[in-house]
Amino acid sequence: MRGGLKRRLAALGLAAAAILAAGVPALADSGDGWRQVDGDWYYYAGGEPVTSAWQPDGNGMCYLGEDGRMVTGLVEVDGETYYLQESGATAGNPATGWQWIDDGWRWFDEQGVMARSQWIWDEGYWYYAGPDGELLTGLQTIGGETYYFNGRHNGNYGLMLTGPVYVDGEMLLFDEEGAQVVDADVTLLDEQWHVNEDGVIEGYVSEAYDAAAEALEEAEWTLKGAYDYVSELPFSHYDYRAPDGVVHSEHYAAFGFEHMSGNCYIKSAMFYQMARLLGYEVYLCEGWCQTTKGPSEHAWCEVVLDGKTYVMDLTFPNDTGMSGYKLRYGQKGTYRYMMNFARVG
Repeated sequence: MRGGLKRRLAALGLAAAAILAAGVPALADSGDGWRQVDGDWYYYAGGEPVTSAWQPDGNGMCYLGEDGRMVTGLVEVDGETYYLQESGATAGNPATGWQWIDDGWRWFDEQGVMARSQWIWDEGYWYYAGPDGELLTGLQTIGGETYYFNGRHNGNYGLMLTGPVYVDGEMLLFDEEGAQVVDADVTLLDEQWHVNEDGVIEGYVSEAYDAAAEALEEAEWTLKGAYDYVSELPFSHYDYRAPDGVVHSEHYAAFGFEHMSGNCYIKSAMFYQMARLLGYEVYLCEGWCQTTKGPSEHAWCEVVLDGKTYVMDLTFPNDTGMSGYKLRYGQKGTYRYMMNFARVG
């Protein structure tokens, strides 16, 4: 392995090999394998440096350039782009998954190949890599359909959004597959609306949606910021229930943003609207739980992160003094949530 070889060379006190006129180090003895010369790594076979080829190093594969030097950073090999790690034990090995490179996110598959002009499915969400590998944001036409990708660096950068989305002051609608809806009659908040030929929902106004967008400016457009923003609002024991026939996530949230205080139903609906705007898979839940004061009607939110469902309890801090952010069902020291609850949003 390369790490063992480094220690062996240090112990033996070997001097760096001489550099040939062509820039390729000559081998000081007949031994083959990995050698470090003037800070760069080479691999020798038959006494000669291997060039323009992949070579295993004990941790994975490394690429040796035309001069035999181990390459790091972005590199093109046989028409594919790789990002070869630049430091640590895996230096020279292809990186996989999300990588922040040149002020942009790029995606590399299990073989280390960078995604270009293709869809990316990761942890339950869709993204799209442009021809240069950077994630697309904003309105984009792909395969004859128009999509909208989040452009905020809030943990969901580049994520494809669905449902109603504000774009340049207009409310647009994107279906479950992410494609923009145009020239159609749709049902939103239990009411009928018309989407015109430009994709704008005519006459659609959501007080809760607008207020949530304003609140997210203060919350810096992050999920934790949204939770803190709502959970820190004054708790009020409103003896208040949404009228029959209204959408709870809309009605309670609009009430909360207007009064800037609320009970579990109101605060949960406010957070629901903010998390939804951020692009998360979020649910507004109503049911019962065992609190520190005994069984009680209660409302909370669920958010799916990396395939796992977390409880976001907005009034848990008011009762316990502890955070209700990213709890798990059955977690010690939290409420016992009754499993016959309903997702109402």
